[in-house]
Amino acid sequence: MAFIKDIFTGTLTDQTHAKLVRYSLGTFEKEPFVVKKGKDGIRVEAGFEYLDTLLALIARIVEGPVSLRGVIVTKDDISSELDRLGIEPAKATGKKRTIKQDVDAATFTALVGALASRAILLLGVKAEGISLSVGKSVPKPGKTAERFCALRLPAAALGAVREEFLFDVPGDFSRVTVRNTYEVKEVIVDERLLAKDPAAARLAAKRRVRVIRDLDVDGTASRSETEQVV
Repeated sequence: MAFIKDIFTGTLTDQTHAKLVRYSLGTFEKEPFVVKKGKDGIRVEAGFEYLDTLLALIARIVEGPVSLRGVIVTKDDISSELDRLGIEPAKATGKKRTIKQDVDAATFTALVGALASRAILLLGVKAEGISLSVGKSVPKPGKTAERFCALRLPAAALGAVREEFLFDVPGDFSRVTVRNTYEVKEVIVDERLLAKDPAAARLAAKRRVRVIRDLDVDGTASRSETEQVV
């Protein structure tokens, strides 16, 4: 599930928490999330933090061969997972594995399921009716990167896009622009864990965050907001 939807519905998960670990106290205006409908299908433009959810969306709907080009970034040893999936990196240096391979839909779905929460999948994807291009490197914390993800989908995928990302957009539309702002009001740290393991305490720390969601649906603006401890 898309993490913004999690926050607004109160369905908080480890993934929701992980999305906010990069943020300190302050206000953060995020990149626009844009969905455009056209005769040739649907186009989505989004920032880096949507990458894993967009890959999961593709995994839900893709059929047939999938072309993968890009890098997987992780400090973990994922050799066994890649071997099991029959994926052989073209090159491996440090935290990066370069991928240039065509796989079937089941293998792509398994790859996303196995690694999306453990690694950063900077993978361009091409399949029938589907094309995803992504930035070449992870943006630094606090920096924005508009159109980091550019996704083309068939018109039949509209229901899935609406369910995940446009959960609060009623009726038909031609273009939707979503702008989310995060106000991190408090970072709640476990002091006992901090004394034992500062790195673990930083990762486990929760944030009291107010999320302001500005929608523009074909020129009609609206705003909603919520506050959660994530």
